[in-house]
Amino acid sequence: MKLKKSFVSILILLFMFTLSVSVSAKTRVTYSSFLKVKMGMSYSQVKHILGKGKVDSSSSTEGYKSTVYSWKTDNGDKYIIVGIQNGKAITKSQNNLNNKISNVTKAKYKKLKQGMTYKKVKAILGSGVLTSQYKTSSGSTMAYVWQSKNGGYIEINFSYGKLNSKVNIGVK
Repeated sequence: MKLKKSFVSILILLFMFTLSVSVSAKTRVTYSSFLKVKMGMSYSQVKHILGKGKVDSSSSTEGYKSTVYSWKTDNGDKYIIVGIQNGKAITKSQNNLNNKISNVTKAKYKKLKQGMTYKKVKAILGSGVLTSQYKTSSGSTMAYVWQSKNGGYIEINFSYGKLNSKVNIGVK
């Protein structure tokens, strides 16, 4: 009888632990967590922030070992993807983690010029939502989105800290 009670107690504790682990892993797929992942981090450091990732792909060629990990919500509509090359994070992207509405207009979009810094763009559009970042040996590329209240958006890519490309989809 004592053995049966101990066994049941252990099963209950394991069940509660499983629930707490799966809930905490799901809640780690947030914009805040995404921003905490920095280029150059090891998978261990990323795992400390996001929990264990799913290996989406892995390859090894000419001295480069690359692995792509993903973290998704249950229905898969929100996710974080991190690419690790030779033990260091070199790329990250996210989907649907921050649907912040910005006061963007076509007139503001037209003020944006090639070569502007994020700081200058931010002065015109307000803070953007970082959607992806890619690190190279000579710098990085970052993509930001500004969602409008009518469902349109502006996407801007910055290479080496300067506006490289911009797209207006449905912002009036």
